[in-house]
Amino acid sequence: MVGSRIRRKRLAAGLSLQEFSDRLKTVGTTLTRAALSNYETGKTAPSAKVLWAIAKVLEESLDYFMTEKEVTLTLHGYRKKAASTKGELESVRARVEDEIEKHVLLDQSLATPKKDQPLDRVVVSSPEEAEKLADDLRKSWELGSQPIASVTTLLEDHGWYVVEIPDGPHVDGFSGYVQETKRHFAVSRWIKAIDRVRLNLLHEAGHSLFRNDDQKLEEKCANRFAASFLLPRDRVVEEFGEHRTALELQELLSVKKKYGISMQAITFRLRDVGVISDSYFTLLFIYYSKMSYRIEEPGSDNLPFQEHPLALQTKVHRALAEGLITEQDALRMIPDLRLRQDHFAPISSAAIKELMHKSREERDEILRMAADAALSDYEEPELNISDIVEPYDEDSSAR
Repeated sequence: MVGSRIRRKRLAAGLSLQEFSDRLKTVGTTLTRAALSNYETGKTAPSAKVLWAIAKVLEESLDYFMTEKEVTLTLHGYRKKAASTKGELESVRARVEDEIEKHVLLDQSLATPKKDQPLDRVVVSSPEEAEKLADDLRKSWELGSQPIASVTTLLEDHGWYVVEIPDGPHVDGFSGYVQETKRHFAVSRWIKAIDRVRLNLLHEAGHSLFRNDDQKLEEKCANRFAASFLLPRDRVVEEFGEHRTALELQELLSVKKKYGISMQAITFRLRDVGVISDSYFTLLFIYYSKMSYRIEEPGSDNLPFQEHPLALQTKVHRALAEGLITEQDALRMIPDLRLRQDHFAPISSAAIKELMHKSREERDEILRMAADAALSDYEEPELNISDIVEPYDEDSSAR
């Protein structure tokens, strides 16, 4: 168990065995690649001193390597470029396993009910069937045909694990199934173009829900599923009409901003629904290529949609408040988590009982003082703003 976790953490850090060996030398530990390989395969076990050095280099706690549980993932393929290497894929998978394991451990600690989402994927034989599946899922989730405020939150609210991976040139994302909690998961690389993140997540969700033995056809079905989920057929006609022979760029940008879907995906929807002809579709993509919109579309950097996963942070705070994990555990799960206990102390049931045992006059006085303090903060917010907002610096606008 220790060996498999060393391997996972090394891969997540993107280190080869030789690079790992070189890093260990910087903390005074000399180990050959063969010795490290023996640790990872379980042929030998590291001493406490060596394990401490390994944990230091991999920036992880010793507890991480002593954990007995691991997750069992069923993968539904990677969306990757031809130039991607085995090492890149292993690194991404290791990162995702780490993140999903945190979800599983928290779900088990919090006794979160299993979703029992079906493992078997349905077979789709055409993009039209994939679009029907998207429509059926919208109906099942009672979404109507309204724009989706957050694909990430929507999936998380319906029991999915959503994981974002750092932006990279070769791996876009993948999806799968977690055996321990009977839940699906979707992975997307994080990029500034929010419309692409939304499409990526739904594309991967499609792969997790259906399949086809023809890989290229399955890709087309996943694309159709994602685009039609974001922009249903009736909304296409409502926004553009039943038939068009010309479009303006501002029309596309307005719909893009409203639905959080790229102009290119909108163009596919217009053709699929029959609003524009195949020839006009081709002309539009020639224009996109000429303007370099195939690489970077206008309007993608300031779309009003929140697509960062939030479920893990919520679970961590809940488990911390209920005393199921320590602050150290919380910071291991989310290293940049801000524990503001100096300003927001947990409200215990004992404190509430103490308040309720006071006389009516004492309770009224406490509530009056609290109301006065809140009013003061509201009327003069600058008095407290330095305590809750990061100082502004010149680089903040670039983040």
